[in-house]
Amino acid sequence: MTVTFIPRPEPQRPVFHRQPLTSETYLPEVLPPVLGSGDLIAQMIVNVFWISNITPILAGGPVVFLYLVICGVCFFIPCSVVMAQLAAIFPHEGGIYNWTFHCLGKNWAFFVSLCTWLPGVLSILNALIVLNSCAQTANPHWLTEPWQQGAAILFALTFVGIISTRPTRTVQTIMNGATIGMGVATVLILAATLIWLLSGRPSATTEWVLPHSVAQINSGLFGNTTLALLGSNIPLALIGETRNRQQATRSHLYWGTGLTLAGYFVWFFALLTIQGAQAAANQANPIVLLVATVTSVFGPFIGKLFLIDIGFYYLIIAITLNLCYSRLLIAFAADGRLSGRFCKVNVYRVPTYALLFQVAMVVVFASVLYFIVPLFTGLGRSASDLNSIAYNVVGASLTLVWALSYMAPFVNVTLLYLQARHAVMTQWFLSLPALLFCAILGVLTLGISIVTTLLNSFIPTLIPNTNWMYIIGLAILVCLGFCLLLTMYGNSEARYEQMQG
Repeated sequence: MTVTFIPRPEPQRPVFHRQPLTSETYLPEVLPPVLGSGDLIAQMIVNVFWISNITPILAGGPVVFLYLVICGVCFFIPCSVVMAQLAAIFPHEGGIYNWTFHCLGKNWAFFVSLCTWLPGVLSILNALIVLNSCAQTANPHWLTEPWQQGAAILFALTFVGIISTRPTRTVQTIMNGATIGMGVATVLILAATLIWLLSGRPSATTEWVLPHSVAQINSGLFGNTTLALLGSNIPLALIGETRNRQQATRSHLYWGTGLTLAGYFVWFFALLTIQGAQAAANQANPIVLLVATVTSVFGPFIGKLFLIDIGFYYLIIAITLNLCYSRLLIAFAADGRLSGRFCKVNVYRVPTYALLFQVAMVVVFASVLYFIVPLFTGLGRSASDLNSIAYNVVGASLTLVWALSYMAPFVNVTLLYLQARHAVMTQWFLSLPALLFCAILGVLTLGISIVTTLLNSFIPTLIPNTNWMYIIGLAILVCLGFCLLLTMYGNSEARYEQMQG
């Protein structure tokens, strides 16, 4: 008798060892699906395309094009590809929080998301600081003192809080209008450049030469260019509110990535042609340089309209950031990681408590920065210098914490590749080796950018490079510790509410 051994079928290993989050089913029932692909494209442009970042980088001269190509190819595009893949597998509200939960577990998901959320919320303040710069461009005698700048920011925050709590569709329509306005501004500055050249005026940049050796590369500007491209994952926090999740995910990342890079190329070329690198290095207010570029060709009236357009754009950036990051808070609360108060919505089905909590955080931080820090003039610094030091130290440290959180998507997709690639084979839209290559390339580029930012001071006249690394390193540890404390406090408060029933 022949005995045939039938191999025992291997047990079906689940793709992920964790149950679906409550937020995956609860939030789509609470938050209406009112967004489309075009809306997420607008959100990505508003979150990443900050023209105020252009002038500090522009001081490096034509080499900025090399930096932009390298950072775009080695970080921005791989980042978009990896996030599109993760969003295709986990098309749920919360974005990076949801992906990291399924790949690394609840504790890492909460901590990484807080490291994304805290710098993001305080970016609202950055946007309103640029709005102040617009006011100072209109009249150099306005907002000259720190307390005046702080008062203007608090007034703008009131407007941000009111608009943010309106229906999501209404806010998105306003945001789309601001994005179109920035598109018009980009076309206008491109037209100004072409007219400038065709009319026979000389280019302010005479030598369009790239560095011939590694020694000529400005590592600080390379790091700044990479950090300027952070933010592509923010709209994915609202993926649960889109009508067609898969289409919206890919469209917003592909179109948003392409339009953002193209926009930066146009603005870099325009400013190098009409103004030059030296003018960018000498100008503390970036908006002055941008408006002067348009005014020099089209006259003061168009220049004023251009300034209004930029100011409106940055006000909408603040509202957009508040809208997007509130979705992380409501996802935390739905999953029992934060107090249930953050799940409360108003008659428009908008998370009012989360939105206003974020505005309140920015109010507190702005008050400390503009009203309290300038009082310490006894330290041998002027009020404006103290304000600048505090702003740049906190801003740089939080930006680097944000950059560290961007490692998570690359780690997530690598874990999927190593542990569950066969189970999700039908959901890969890029070859697995190519996806893994994107993850490795993104991590390396981001890591180099973080190191170069630590080594190069944002304000070398106030804090030299030798001290910058230690100050920022310590500030990063404080920020990470603060996020860890928030993680523990949020968990304890949520558990207390659950015990109370």
